[in-house]
Amino acid sequence: MSQDATIIQAHPSHEVMLEKNLPKFILPDGCSVWLKDISADCKWGVIKTVEGMGEQGERDMLEDVMEVCKELDSLVVAPVVGQLVGVWQEKRWVRGVVEKVEDDGCVWLHGVDHLCYIKIDQLSNLKHLPEVSLLVSAQCNTVRLVKSKLVRNMVDKMFRVNLRGEKNGFLRVELLAANNDIVKKHEDINNETSKEAKAVNAEKAQALPRNVTLKVGKMMDLTVLHVESPTAVYMCPVLGELKEFQKYLYKTASELTFDPDFVPEVGSIVLARTKSDGYWYRVRVISCMEGRVSFFCPDFGFMEEVKLESVRRINSRLAETFLSKNFLACRCVLREWRDGRSSPTEVETEAIKRIVKISDKTVKVMVVEKRDGFYVVDIPGVDKMQLAKVGEMEEEVARIRKDLGRMRVHSDV
Repeated sequence: MSQDATIIQAHPSHEVMLEKNLPKFILPDGCSVWLKDISADCKWGVIKTVEGMGEQGERDMLEDVMEVCKELDSLVVAPVVGQLVGVWQEKRWVRGVVEKVEDDGCVWLHGVDHLCYIKIDQLSNLKHLPEVSLLVSAQCNTVRLVKSKLVRNMVDKMFRVNLRGEKNGFLRVELLAANNDIVKKHEDINNETSKEAKAVNAEKAQALPRNVTLKVGKMMDLTVLHVESPTAVYMCPVLGELKEFQKYLYKTASELTFDPDFVPEVGSIVLARTKSDGYWYRVRVISCMEGRVSFFCPDFGFMEEVKLESVRRINSRLAETFLSKNFLACRCVLREWRDGRSSPTEVETEAIKRIVKISDKTVKVMVVEKRDGFYVVDIPGVDKMQLAKVGEMEEEVARIRKDLGRMRVHSDV
């Protein structure tokens, strides 16, 4: 009988998880990676991909999964080489893979998602992993370095990948310095910021309308403002302009007094102060009943209801500024949902909110086409398969926590 079979029989409730069962590591050509380690002869390297949208969601969910490790069973029988286990490292539980088990019971491991090499003296310090942890591929991977003049002090630097094929199960990659790309990106950002600042100043002076559009067929850097579902992700192509507009709006609206005789009409544009963050926004009225106003904010994509006292009229003096200027957010629909044949599921909706984060940092978005009222887009790493995977992980984490809570209740009886 094999050693694996012995462990499985001794612990039927815990299936032995092996490193070879993890999803295959996919390294896109041209992607950015961190060099985490390099061999003495500089022929081998350990790399970790720079987080994209989908990867960020997976890594967040993996951290949630690993948080419950402390509540799970410890190993009581020596593991096999290649087995995946949970191990405490740098004040957190991480996935480790067994490299060697010595006769005295010591276990040597290396990290799956973090660069670390660990020696464990007691099996009680190793935990069984929940099955859902197998859904995420290894975050740190060994590759064969070719045509790369790298030295030790380049560890923890960012590089761009040039794939050179595969040999004996290892990817052959050339790591190209990302410095030029980074410098160019910073120059582009500075130039764009300067252009936006000039546009804002010109608009203040002339009060001319500005149309905010996305470039169909182009990969754009957009800012995520609000995420409702895969069919309603609100993004902004001109964050600098939006910030300037909001500053002016807030200052102006704060100086306006409440008019008790003003009752906004449905469909009209007014200024409203939200109860969620206390800021003023330009909004479209959805309903006005019994002293309460429901509205949609086209500049950010959210809906809210406030008391009438938190609403201000846009008078003729302000109309040129606030009514002639186009809205600064674009509603985007992920390509797999563009035909509207099926609505996003609850799992997909919750998963995209975890993956696509609201931030002032830009994300790469491919603008596929323009349709009536929205743009169809592709966000690298965000699709139905990825949302299903993150949703499954989230459900499994919830189930594990529920089971652990039930166990604690029974143990207290």
